[in-house]
Amino acid sequence: IVTNHLSNGDTKKIRFVYPKSTDNDELHALWKRNVIEVPYVTKEYRNDVLVHTLQNEYNCLNNNSFPLLSGIFNEKASGNKYKNLQIKKYNSRDLPIEISKVGGVNEVYIYGYNKSKLICRIVNSSYENLLEAIKALKTQCNSLAKIQEISDFDNDRTIDSINHTTGVTTPVGREGKLREVFSELRASNRLTDAEVTTYTYDPLIGITSIVDPRGEVSYYHYDDFNRLEFIKDSVGNILKEYKYNYKN
Repeated sequence: IVTNHLSNGDTKKIRFVYPKSTDNDELHALWKRNVIEVPYVTKEYRNDVLVHTLQNEYNCLNNNSFPLLSGIFNEKASGNKYKNLQIKKYNSRDLPIEISKVGGVNEVYIYGYNKSKLICRIVNSSYENLLEAIKALKTQCNSLAKIQEISDFDNDRTIDSINHTTGVTTPVGREGKLREVFSELRASNRLTDAEVTTYTYDPLIGITSIVDPRGEVSYYHYDDFNRLEFIKDSVGNILKEYKYNYKN
């Protein structure tokens, strides 16, 4: 239990319940796998009156005997209980690839760089719809495996070339190829109501570019110590600058 005394004189307490302290079989399986740091129930009290409860739900998904987080329930003091988040699908590395948030908004994800990094986030689409959109892409990238392979072989850091007269963007390098594939995916008629955000990386350093749902790209530049230095737009304008100073 964590106790805080608020400025208005109220006492706020947070009580955490961990897998070991329950007889639930799936939660006990988490404890046996040493997954003990994440509470499955969080209760908030004001002046010793329960006002809010969050409860994690675990199920064996992916034909996996190991239980994975499948949802989060939110319950108010009034007794109104609803599912705040539902995780529908995981990939082979137990990373979520399809979720549904409160209100019914669906999100799907693609992971690359050996399935370790999020490379595409799509809001307002199902996973099945995403796969159909990918099938309609050019032959060399018309499967999820082919897109992931492009990211796996991305070993450069590039800035795409823009013809300032025509506005046409020419992809540069392997990283540029990945951005080109996602640009085509973003324009898919199966995703007209979806918002597609994509990412590229130097896996040991950080994000190198983000393309937002409008197709606007931001490039991330790092200094010699691999610290983020600039974020620039597609024509080199500085959007953000970071400076590092040593404290005396």
